[in-house]
Amino acid sequence: MKYVIVLMGVSSCGKTSIGLALSKQTHRPFVDGDDLHPAENIEKMRSGVPLNDDDRFPWLLKVASAANERDAEEGLTGIIACSCLKRIYRDFLRRQVQYPVVFVHLDGSFEKVRERMEARSGHFMPVHLLRDQFSQLERPEASQAPWFSIQTWEDPSMIISCDQLSESEVVEQILSGTVEITKMNGLHRR
Repeated sequence: MKYVIVLMGVSSCGKTSIGLALSKQTHRPFVDGDDLHPAENIEKMRSGVPLNDDDRFPWLLKVASAANERDAEEGLTGIIACSCLKRIYRDFLRRQVQYPVVFVHLDGSFEKVRERMEARSGHFMPVHLLRDQFSQLERPEASQAPWFSIQTWEDPSMIISCDQLSESEVVEQILSGTVEITKMNGLHRR
């Protein structure tokens, strides 16, 4: 069953590192949405100005196109790192990507994410924009579960709290959760 995994969340929540680890383990191609931002978006963020919808929708179209192209080239659906902070952005990607999309929200506390952001170097996103990202974030709604939550296939999402988990634990939870989602919808093949 083909589906695309989108790792979503605020800057520095672990989308890229988890995406690379997941790609390595599953042999699925990985696309980092940050690499697809036009120079204007990067400069805007670097100068401390948050992106607006007019900045984001053309970028999201590039992200969707990259997912579709990667599938055509490699014969595998992929893994994408993309903030997708708002529901309208997730809905837009669902409409643009040619396969079902499973969103995995890498959730974390503001303090822990800020700590990670301050420890990294060479990224265009300044620390002071993190509060804006948290205020824009519309978390996927899901029922409460101990370590992740799964929604219906109409809105398949997982929420994984990353504050206390290692990278390998997060990857294992994503793999378990995507199997569960596809089983719930009769789409899992052994």
